[in-house]
Amino acid sequence: MSFSEQEIEEFKAEAMELLEVAEKSLLSLDQGAEFRPAYDAVFRGFHNLKGAAGMMELTRLQEHTHELESIFLRFKNESTIPKNYVSLFLRGVDAARALLNGEDVHFDFTVVEAPTAPDEVSNQAPATSNPPSAELSQEALDEFVAECDEIVDRLSKNLQQMESSGSNKSSIDEVYRDIHSLKGSAYLFSYKKLGDLSHVMESSLERVREGSHNPSKGLLNGLFKGLELIETLVKKIRSKSSDDDFANVITAYSEQMHSVAGQLSPAGSEPPSVVLAEPVIDSTLSAHAMSSQNTHRDREIESNSTIRVPVALLDNLMTLMGEMVLVRNQVLQFSNRSEDLELLSMSKRLNVVTSEIQGEMMKTRMQPIGNVISKFNRVVRDLSQELKKNINLNLHGIETELDKSLLEAIKDPLTHIVRNSCDHGIENPADRKKAGKPVTGNITIKAYHEGGQVIIDIIDDGKGLHKDVILKKALDRALISPNQAAKMSEKEIFNLIFAPGFSTAAKITNVSGRGVGMDVVRTNIEKIGGTVDLTSVAGSGTSTKLKIPLTLAIVPALIVKCGPGTYAIPQVKLEELVRVDQSDPEHKIECLHGAPVLRLRGNILPLVDLGEVLNLGAHRDRG
Repeated sequence: MSFSEQEIEEFKAEAMELLEVAEKSLLSLDQGAEFRPAYDAVFRGFHNLKGAAGMMELTRLQEHTHELESIFLRFKNESTIPKNYVSLFLRGVDAARALLNGEDVHFDFTVVEAPTAPDEVSNQAPATSNPPSAELSQEALDEFVAECDEIVDRLSKNLQQMESSGSNKSSIDEVYRDIHSLKGSAYLFSYKKLGDLSHVMESSLERVREGSHNPSKGLLNGLFKGLELIETLVKKIRSKSSDDDFANVITAYSEQMHSVAGQLSPAGSEPPSVVLAEPVIDSTLSAHAMSSQNTHRDREIESNSTIRVPVALLDNLMTLMGEMVLVRNQVLQFSNRSEDLELLSMSKRLNVVTSEIQGEMMKTRMQPIGNVISKFNRVVRDLSQELKKNINLNLHGIETELDKSLLEAIKDPLTHIVRNSCDHGIENPADRKKAGKPVTGNITIKAYHEGGQVIIDIIDDGKGLHKDVILKKALDRALISPNQAAKMSEKEIFNLIFAPGFSTAAKITNVSGRGVGMDVVRTNIEKIGGTVDLTSVAGSGTSTKLKIPLTLAIVPALIVKCGPGTYAIPQVKLEELVRVDQSDPEHKIECLHGAPVLRLRGNILPLVDLGEVLNLGAHRDRG
């Protein structure tokens, strides 16, 4: 079966998202987070990826995630997962990413230490199941219900296709995989009746899927009836109402589907005409199902109120929004010169509406910075083990939002800074103990809004930077002269680490010290209109501050006129606006050695003539 390029891209995006959720939840388990929600999130990630990989005919990825899922199931009734198994699953996530990218992966599922978990759970449907957990969060419940709705939609379409255009192996496999996925998720969340119902449907398809028997009209009717029952059960789950009245219904449905499956004709023969009788559904259940459908219609509408759109479409809308803002500005300028009160009123209304649309459009590209910095939990965990150090990562302000394109741009610089903090900054436990520090080092990342920008602070409590070491390295590499070194402030000395090729590493490792470092960080941040500032105290730690614009789509600017032209200066580059008054001796322009200067709070500031810089010449208007 062939897939379109769009289908492949959508699958890869969904798969990467599932792996990210699984990785994040594994790290939270490793750090002692509440077990059940994190466990369920990892299991759903493995289980859903296995099903999606099967639908896309990616056998290697399907087998890999199936094995991870099987091992993970051993810990279902536990309260913790041993660290060596967490490491196994994290490596499994990395291998799954590699398989997604088409790489050839040979993964070892063995773990050196014996597992502390119970015997591996059988793949057969559980005979008993606990009632739905009261601890299940609303977010997890909504996610489960949304998954059920998606599966029901796909099953309905595939069954209709099978009924109208005949059955083929690929469509039968897709139906079987969706029912199997629904069964697994239902049992995972302890919704036994939904799992039992899915198990009945799955069992009725076994011989058809194996190719030994033909599907029949009766079988399709039965599967459609099963979908109706699933929809009713999902509505009960959504409303958190009891499903005790469904026990007899599932029993009757199971008997009839068993009868239909027993009358399937062998492959190659003519299928008999079998019509499935209606499952025995008492009147109270039918009435309840109708009531549930009406009562929870609003909730269904809400759950289906989100859609996926291509990023290119958002980019085009943002470009059009920029054009609309420009037109709005022109209208405002024209209306301000007009005496038409009606035009002035309409232009003000246009200004308000355009600003609101602009704000809403901006939100479509904004994403929480936690999408990037939360991944550093894995980076720090792996490096702390590799470097044999004890390091904690503390994250603050993960809900702070930033433009999607800027998030991508700051990912690599942030990664390099965090790796530097682990390698150069945080000392090993023995050295920290000798220095009177806790043996566990801390790296803190804070994100917050300030002055129309996003500020990201990366702070460690390591050994800090030593000015003498930096100066000696800079002098040895002829980056500065001895005369320059004597006049440099502490901040200027620290900024030397941003020079190309500069490194204070005593030896080259696979973590850092390769001669490509902080200069690349600064270059990449400045490319997006940001700045990098570094401070350090020897023996106490280092702080790196990144200032990032909220978005590159629309940049607030100060408009100035010079000669025949109008020019825009980005507001983030402005330090201060000063009013000059030639009649005031303290706020007037003076000449010093033939150059214009301005005295400001005791400092003499040189002035630059914009007309001369732009070489406007005779076109310059000195008025």
